[in-house]
Amino acid sequence: MKVVTIGRSPQNDIVYNDSSVSKYHLQIIKHDDGSFELIDFNSTNGTFVNGQRVKQVKLNTNDVIKIGTSKPLKWKNYFKNETAENQEIINKKEPITSPDKNIDFTPIPNKKTENLNSISKEKLNQKLKENKNLNTVFLISYFAGFFIYLVSLFVTMFGEKNLSAISVVASIISSLLLLTSLVLHLIMLYRAWDNIKDANFTISSTPQKAVGFLFIPFFNLYWMFIAYYNLFKETNRFTNSKIANESVALFTLISLLIPIWNFISIIMLPILNNEIYKISNNVLKFKNKQSKN
Repeated sequence: MKVVTIGRSPQNDIVYNDSSVSKYHLQIIKHDDGSFELIDFNSTNGTFVNGQRVKQVKLNTNDVIKIGTSKPLKWKNYFKNETAENQEIINKKEPITSPDKNIDFTPIPNKKTENLNSISKEKLNQKLKENKNLNTVFLISYFAGFFIYLVSLFVTMFGEKNLSAISVVASIISSLLLLTSLVLHLIMLYRAWDNIKDANFTISSTPQKAVGFLFIPFFNLYWMFIAYYNLFKETNRFTNSKIANESVALFTLISLLIPIWNFISIIMLPILNNEIYKISNNVLKFKNKQSKN
């Protein structure tokens, strides 16, 4: 068995002078049967294998490991071409199953690390409050807009001619309310993508593209699956959990594409928006928790 520890501290076998790397970041074990295993030491900014954040995982020889802002690790080289002295040290070394509680895993903060990976309690509460306000105003404007639209439609169809002016005014008000809800929805979508933007995490879109490409005719029929469904998938990958309900996104998108299901999308859109609101908050809480590790 061979064990290689990696981190910022000189006590590691492989030392990375990178402030986004924890002092004792991870270890890679080569077992006697030739298999490899990676164990993350609860590092602040995480260990990523093929773009996915991991804690403990079996490695394949073609896996790409990335920590901090450094280039991918040439980890297979760590177990070959060692000097006789280093080989003896690695062979004698035992895997660390529970790192010393006194070891400081917190990296030296720098501007880039703080912006991407940590969030203060005050800033967290502020963002959570902003998300709540956005979602509340969206729901009010969305349902109020549809209600006023239905009233104007009823007046147009069954009301007297002298009520036509009221119908026009109601239609304008409903249009403005629905337009407001659309803008708020896109703001929340942008913020959700922005939350999972990370130097160590590869995503299929940027916040700007996720929202902007939705305005391209015909192409947006394809892009909405990237902007919504991929957001849910990659949020789950980012947090290594199932905080986002991917089926809600998929069902809503399909209902938009099938004409006879359009009435369902009227109900599903606020549900989808509420899901985006929830996952946005959960990612913020996840990042806040990670910044304390």
